[in-house]
Amino acid sequence: MKPLSPRLAITIPTFNRKEQLAKRIAELRGGLSQDVHLYIFDNCSSDKTLDLFENESSPYIFLRRSSANLGMAANISKCFTNVESEWIWMLGDDDRTAASCIDRALALISNGSADLINTVTNSCGNEANVVCCGIDELLEKKHITDLMHVSSNLYRLTAFRNSFQILAPSGITMAPHVAMIFHAAASGLLKVELSTETLLDEEPTVRRWSSLEVATGMAIMPRFFPASHRAYAAVDLHFATRWMILWGLMTITSRESAQEWKSTVRFVDASLSALGARLPNLLPMFAKQRKDVLRNLQIALLVLTPITVLLRVACWQRKRFESLQEQILPELI
Repeated sequence: MKPLSPRLAITIPTFNRKEQLAKRIAELRGGLSQDVHLYIFDNCSSDKTLDLFENESSPYIFLRRSSANLGMAANISKCFTNVESEWIWMLGDDDRTAASCIDRALALISNGSADLINTVTNSCGNEANVVCCGIDELLEKKHITDLMHVSSNLYRLTAFRNSFQILAPSGITMAPHVAMIFHAAASGLLKVELSTETLLDEEPTVRRWSSLEVATGMAIMPRFFPASHRAYAAVDLHFATRWMILWGLMTITSRESAQEWKSTVRFVDASLSALGARLPNLLPMFAKQRKDVLRNLQIALLVLTPITVLLRVACWQRKRFESLQEQILPELI
């Protein structure tokens, strides 16, 4: 029998993360009800994820398993298009939730008139509770990457249905949900609440994504913005890709991976430059942040260095990071 549409649907896209998924289900189970359902979108996992549901008896937990691996972006898209509810909270399977996250989410959607509620995560925050309307106000208040964390947003489904069309083509960005947000915001009617509330535990999430792949996706993202805002988006994402590219240095372990790093940098810079991230547009941002100037110079020099030198720099970067981890981890435990 088809379940009644809940007020809030929590959707979790997952692939081969049985242990993490089991933890998320355990954290959320006690808060589920007729008003709050949990949907698991399994991307044809091969790690016995299905075993979690063999004896599942909750009427509020639903498994949606793909018959083949659709890719990460397509599975994220299904979290929006294959659910009937008033609101959706898409949750990453590796994001530990706060103890009262469901109560907090229900309070947020009950207390305001916004169509999208952006909450605080360990990677980005909001200094005050603010409501903005339309794409210009949203871009003024938030960097595009602040909306990328899949677990940070609550979506009023009716406000985004007309923007589902952008999900499939924007899958190549690795963040189709962000393209959907700005597609909807372009109408000028989308109300976005920037909330100081958090739905996640403060414990840092272990990074499992490739920084170079994300940087490549970001370089494509402005293509899915309105033509009037592509240059602004390209400039904003130019600076966001700098630290990801530098982070990607730690993945260099061979001549092949060094060449891949250089190729990624060239693609990202060429793509964003073609969309408007050229020197005249970059100058105002450079004036604000001296670090951005240094990052750009560092990357430009590294692209020109011989592979052997780049390998040494990457090795030094990894050792430096490992040293910092040893200092930071004791404070987290």
